[in-house]
Amino acid sequence: MEITVKQIQELQKSYGFDEMQKLIDNGMAWKLEGFVGRQAMSALESGACMLPEEQHQDYYGNIVPSRNDLKEGKGTLVNSQEFWGKVLEGEIILDED
Repeated sequence: MEITVKQIQELQKSYGFDEMQKLIDNGMAWKLEGFVGRQAMSALESGACMLPEEQHQDYYGNIVPSRNDLKEGKGTLVNSQEFWGKVLEGEIILDED
């Protein structure tokens, strides 16, 4: 069974990733202090968060791709589906918020 974006959003809320996802979605993760951007990158790499459907620009004007710009890897919907699937299966243990 493939996990939907809506299901991922519900899981993010349960495990405290919803605020970071909002910062990634609206592009603010790339315009705030470096710590926030590093945390966002970590969440994208793990699959806890995914890139939004539209591109953004970072503080320096560089393009941050959308998840649809990427074929595979960090930031993609597939990466998030795999991560949250492992959480649901008990392969990855997270503390609920």
